[in-house]
Amino acid sequence: MKVLHVIGTFNNGGIENLLVNLTRQQVNQGLEVGLMITTNSYSEAMIKALDSRVSVLYVQKPVGNHNPFYFFKINWMYHKFSPDILHLHSPYTTPYFKSLGRKEKRFVHIHNNVDIYGYDKSVNQYLAISQCVYDVYKAHINNDYCTICYNGIDFYAVKEKTIYKDKPVRMVQVGRLLMEVKGQDITLQALEMLIKDGCNLRLEFWGNGPDIGRLRNMVKEKGLESYVKVAGDVDNNYICNHLCDFDIAVYSSRHEGLGIAAIEAMGAGVPVVLSNVDGHKEVSENGAVCSLFKSEEPHSLADEIKKITDNYQEAIALSHKAKKYVRDSFSIEKMASQLLNIYQNY
Repeated sequence: MKVLHVIGTFNNGGIENLLVNLTRQQVNQGLEVGLMITTNSYSEAMIKALDSRVSVLYVQKPVGNHNPFYFFKINWMYHKFSPDILHLHSPYTTPYFKSLGRKEKRFVHIHNNVDIYGYDKSVNQYLAISQCVYDVYKAHINNDYCTICYNGIDFYAVKEKTIYKDKPVRMVQVGRLLMEVKGQDITLQALEMLIKDGCNLRLEFWGNGPDIGRLRNMVKEKGLESYVKVAGDVDNNYICNHLCDFDIAVYSSRHEGLGIAAIEAMGAGVPVVLSNVDGHKEVSENGAVCSLFKSEEPHSLADEIKKITDNYQEAIALSHKAKKYVRDSFSIEKMASQLLNIYQNY
């Protein structure tokens, strides 16, 4: 079976790292796998992270360019690769691909609960990454052409935390620096409250994005330079090996389709605090295996962090439950197996 994954850009990010792990798992299953990058925005480090058995198809279309030449180039590459499965990771790319009588199956992965705008009849099945994304799809597009396929983590690459301090000090938040989605400003406000309350805490933000300058300015304006490090882009291998160095992981997203970064931290055995958006409630069994705070409310986040610092042994015990839960539920092996079943049966 030949599978062609299609993505617009391929820089360091959640979907891109998922594809690195998923395509490796798929070639291990015996599939012939290709990855088409439709723009010229990609990271050489991310390309090197791919399994050497994955064929990479470079369209090199400048971002935002609508020259018909690239439309023809996409289709030429697509027909030359001749996939049995066309697996699109953005609904916006569906119209690019003209089958011209080809009989391959088409799947569109919906990676968040925002990019749901319509149904294309050429698609065999839409793949929702969580129940909450599925529910949004059903509310917008009232048909049965959608199934849930949870994203997976390569937990063999995630180093587990084995040493816990008596009192937590170091906190981390991993994610794209886009505050309207990931809510780093909420975490910063909560930290400011805790510092003023006498808590001895340090915070690192890992990730890149359009708000990196804004976040650094906020840190400076609040006088928190001694307490906060905005690290910028951090590669996934480093993240997987060093999440375990932290005492608490915080994810304050304003909306979240699933919460892969949170799952990685839980899989490392780090006590986690999550905003109570639907995607986070789903990965935490509605708060049964980690702390939840009221989304958009820094005071609520500060309260949950304070509870952890005051009762760290309880938080550690809960983190062990979280680690077992996510490793059983969200492995890359489980995802690849489910995808193969979907490819074969839809």
